[in-house]
Amino acid sequence: MLHLGQMRQLEQAKKMFKNVHLIAGVTEDDETRRYKSHIVNSMDERVEMLRHIKWVDEIIAPCPWVITRSFFEKNNIDFVAHDDIPYTAVQTVSDKGPGFTGIGVSEGGKKMESGDIYKWLKDEGKFKATHRTEGISTTECVVKILQNYEDFIDKFLKNGMKPSELNIDVTKATSILIKKNVNKLVDKLLRQITKITLTDEPLGTGFNYRVDELRSNLLKAITLWLKKYNIALTTFVRLNEHSDHKPFLPADNFSSPTGAEESKPISDKIEDTVSSELKSPTPSTNLNFSPESIRGIQSKSRSSNQPTVVYTFGVFDLLHYGHARHMEQVKKMFENVHLIIGVLSDDDSIRCKGRLIQPLSIRVATLEHIRWVDEIVPNCPFDLTTEFVTNHRIDYVCLNKDPSVNTSSPVWNELRRTNRVLNIPKTVSMCTSMLMLSILRNYELYIQRSLDRGVGRRELRLGYAKERSLKVKNSMKSLQKKLNGELVKATLTDKHIGHKFDKNVDVIIEKVIDTIDNWRRDYDHLISEFAKYYRGLIKRDEINF
Repeated sequence: MLHLGQMRQLEQAKKMFKNVHLIAGVTEDDETRRYKSHIVNSMDERVEMLRHIKWVDEIIAPCPWVITRSFFEKNNIDFVAHDDIPYTAVQTVSDKGPGFTGIGVSEGGKKMESGDIYKWLKDEGKFKATHRTEGISTTECVVKILQNYEDFIDKFLKNGMKPSELNIDVTKATSILIKKNVNKLVDKLLRQITKITLTDEPLGTGFNYRVDELRSNLLKAITLWLKKYNIALTTFVRLNEHSDHKPFLPADNFSSPTGAEESKPISDKIEDTVSSELKSPTPSTNLNFSPESIRGIQSKSRSSNQPTVVYTFGVFDLLHYGHARHMEQVKKMFENVHLIIGVLSDDDSIRCKGRLIQPLSIRVATLEHIRWVDEIVPNCPFDLTTEFVTNHRIDYVCLNKDPSVNTSSPVWNELRRTNRVLNIPKTVSMCTSMLMLSILRNYELYIQRSLDRGVGRRELRLGYAKERSLKVKNSMKSLQKKLNGELVKATLTDKHIGHKFDKNVDVIIEKVIDTIDNWRRDYDHLISEFAKYYRGLIKRDEINF
């Protein structure tokens, strides 16, 4: 997932010398997973996003994780630029295939003396260090999504997604929906209490009336909550009698699933409504088109050197290649385009999308690295005005299809009447929601990855029991992986069944028993430590796991 910190490093590399041809190398998916755990974007998607960064002149994909001398010379490279953090745990290249080692490698599988894979480049003066942007990383972006996991799950469920599509069971989905509905009722009650207690009126009829009103609202809220809770339990029982793949109804009233129409996944809904939109991450070769909705625009009279000013606006949270492609299409609509990007404020973004991962400053700074952008307007108006269009000398405005944006106002109607509205198709294979879904579906994997990278459980909003449970589960997965290796080793042998084969099987059985014993021991220890901590017998820093 390309972010502002990486874009700034590309900018640093581009500006190291007066005339730089910058080549960006992208590792293939399997190799990236080997060293970076899970990946959010595929190699093709990462390549497509890099294509839109104005500092990049050429892309090599796939490229090796370890830069060898032959790769360096083959591509006529003068210097390698990267942040100056020693990278270890790299591949050992040999005739038997890749393996792991704690130190770097050179060609032919020969180990280096140092743990830094860039050592030979540094020794020969061919390495240039770039600097990271503090507080901005892929981990930071992922953590912000994980912190609001239940909020995002609640939103996707209410938009029609099934629990199975979010990689959760019906029980968890129902629990999240009930919790969010209860929270809404509590918030409503708190507002009522605040309204009554923060009054300047003296005690009397008016004050007592509001207290009675609060009492009445409280009883109604509790009654409503009990009703929803009972319906939710009934719904859960009926759903649980079937399967997780049956229709899941996330509506606020938790109505009975009987006879309900099965909801489509969000991705299906998008493709149904915009079936003609771009779907592949492969760069499109036919972007200079003129939609029917803007017929007659080429006849507009203007001097040949005067640019056509086109305006598009949005949130641009977690900027991805879908956003960048949209900008490319707009930029190539006419021969000479001055593209203005409006970025909504944080409040308007939340109003528009219901959530926000990156603040305005980060969203604006990220857009500055896109090659198609000529001008950025932070805090652009949510509702387009005639004054804004006039002040920025805007010729055409891109249609914003977000349902919260009022495109039927007099300003929009006038723009339509004069054929000044551009209806640009979106890239349905990528949107911010899909990016987040990739992370939410692998919640535990990303939580464990964040914990391994030093993120505290409180920062991830994890309870003590949940954190320990994940550690036990992770240790079990490691043991399972080890056992799988032993099974393959024993069964994929050329030796006939006999003493040695039986011996290998006996070893596997012993390891299975040992694995189960280890799991039981870890589980018992987890429960014991948690019970002691809960009863106050031990302090938090005395917990040993």
